[in-house]
Amino acid sequence: MAKPQQQTPEPVWDGILRRSLDCSVKAFDEAGRWVDVVASTDTLDGHGDIVEQSFDLKRYKKNPVVLFLHNQFGCFDGSRPEDFLPIGKGENVKVAGGQLEARIVFASEKANPLAEQIFHHFKEGSLNAVSIGFKPGKVTRTENADTGKVTYRLANNELFEISVVPIPSNPDAVAKALHAAEREQLSRMAAQPAAASGANREKNMNEELQKALEAKAVAEQKALDANARATTAEGKIKTLETELETERTAHTKLKADMEPLTKRAQKAEESLIAVEVDALVGKKIQPAQRDKFIKLRKAQGEEEFKAFVADMPDLPTLKNITDPEKDPENHAKGTGAPKKIAARLEKVGS
Repeated sequence: MAKPQQQTPEPVWDGILRRSLDCSVKAFDEAGRWVDVVASTDTLDGHGDIVEQSFDLKRYKKNPVVLFLHNQFGCFDGSRPEDFLPIGKGENVKVAGGQLEARIVFASEKANPLAEQIFHHFKEGSLNAVSIGFKPGKVTRTENADTGKVTYRLANNELFEISVVPIPSNPDAVAKALHAAEREQLSRMAAQPAAASGANREKNMNEELQKALEAKAVAEQKALDANARATTAEGKIKTLETELETERTAHTKLKADMEPLTKRAQKAEESLIAVEVDALVGKKIQPAQRDKFIKLRKAQGEEEFKAFVADMPDLPTLKNITDPEKDPENHAKGTGAPKKIAARLEKVGS
C-alpha cells in the first residue's frame, strides 16, 4: 500500500510585514566585510503600499540581526536548523533623508557559511536586494475610485529585522497565501486607525519623550543653579579677599604707626621706674644698689615690686652700720642690707 503523500502545511502569517527593496548600495568594504544600504523608502512598494519612514528602532537595536529570506525556510521542504542563523548584524541603523539606512556587517564563514556566500554575491553585484520585517502602528486605507485599487499607508512602524533577499523572495503559492492574510489584517487595522497596540505605543513614545524633556529641563535648571551658586560663591570669595587685603594693609600701617609710640612708651616707663627706684635710695637701698633694683623692678612688675619693697626694713642708722656685732644675722658685708634682699638681687644679676 502506497504511503500517503506528505503535504506542506499552509503558511500562517505571523503579523510581521515584509517589504523588499532593490536597495542602492551606498558603500562596500571588502576588508571590513560590510555594505551600506538603503533598506526602506516611502515610495510605492511592490504590494502597492506606502511605508512611511517613521520607525521605532529601540527593539531592533537590542538585537540587530540581519537574516536571509527573513529566515522563512520553514516554508520549504528540507529546511535545516543552521538555515535559521543570522548572516550578520545591522549597524548605524537610522532614518536619514526620508529613508531607512543601515550597514550590514556580514558574519564570518566560520559562524555561518551562508553569510560568506551572500557577502561574495554583494561583492560581485549579483545580489542587491534587502527587505525589512516590521509591524505598523497605524494603517490608513485609500481606494482609487476609478480602478478600485486599494493602497495602505503604514506609519509608526516598529522594526524587527532586516533581511537580504533575492527577487522574488518566496515561491508564488506561498507569497499569495501570505499576501492574502496580510491584506486582510491591514484592512482590519485600517478600519480601526486608533488600534490599541498602535495607540498605546504612540502614547508610550509621547510619555517617554515628555519624561526625557522634563528630565532635560531639570538637568538644565540644576546646571543653571549650580552656575549661579558658583558665581555667587566666587563673588563672595573675591569680596572676602579684598576685605582681608584691606585689613592687612591697615594692620601694617597701624604697626608702623605704633612702633614710635611703643618706643616712647617704653622710654617713659623706664624713666618712671628710675624715679621710683631713686625714691628708695637712702631709705631702703644704698646708692650702689640702684641699677640692680631698676632691673628687679622691670622683671617683677609694679605690684610685686611694691610688695617686696614694703617687706624691706628701712636702712639702719649710721650707728648700726658701723657696729655690725649688734646685728650679725641681718648684716650684709659692706652694704648694711639684709641677707634675703641680697639673695633677691643676686638673681637679678649685675
